[in-house]
Amino acid sequence: MVRCSALPTAQNAFVHAREYGLDTGLARDCVVASTVVSMLALSLATWALGPSH
Repeated sequence: MVRCSALPTAQNAFVHAREYGLDTGLARDCVVASTVVSMLALSLATWALGPSH
């Protein structure tokens, strides 16, 4: 559950925004920012949870 919560925003948010003529800039920025943050969050979660054996 912790690892799933650290995943980035789905690309679907951008695709739906573009498809329905909404502000794609906000969707794009959210996807990029959450991807960058998720790299750190996933690394931290993996380190905190320790080895999985």
